[in-house]
Amino acid sequence: MNTDLLHTFERLASLLKQESKDAATKAGLQQVQYDALVYLSLCNRYSDTPIAVTEYLGLTKGTVSQTLKWLSEKGYLTKERDAQDKRLVHLKLTADGKRLVANTTPPPEFSELISNQSKSVQELLTSLLKQLLVEYQDKTDRQGFGQCRQCVYNRTTERGFRCSLTSESLEEEETQLICREFIHIS
Repeated sequence: MNTDLLHTFERLASLLKQESKDAATKAGLQQVQYDALVYLSLCNRYSDTPIAVTEYLGLTKGTVSQTLKWLSEKGYLTKERDAQDKRLVHLKLTADGKRLVANTTPPPEFSELISNQSKSVQELLTSLLKQLLVEYQDKTDRQGFGQCRQCVYNRTTERGFRCSLTSESLEEEETQLICREFIHIS
């Protein structure tokens, strides 16, 4: 095992988490509140539920419930009942929630650093990191939460995209979001 590689990943993750914490503090949020907003900005309509937030963040239902209640009360998100299944609640960012995430994610310094790399380096890093993530999730049997477009259920049709798990049509923008039902194409 290359411990240097592990420590490099850990340090980079720690620095990014510190930037995230600074953004949360500056906005008057706790880290968990900020993390929930960032997650909701990245997920699709199958993954914008309280249970998906709980699974993605790896927290207790109680913690997430209180977090979502606070975010709703402060005007960062709304809760909408599902049209077909009234037991299901979808969480939607408000304009204020979207604006906060857009202005803070990714951290400006990290964006600048990555932007200064050549396109081929950016693509190589992305490809290698995605491969490591997929393999690690498979090995540890962790929830997928991958990009819809790269999922075994995603189908390209004459009219666009379709989820073969739900048999529903997908907008192209949705296929770029993450989904809790994700299974990587082998």
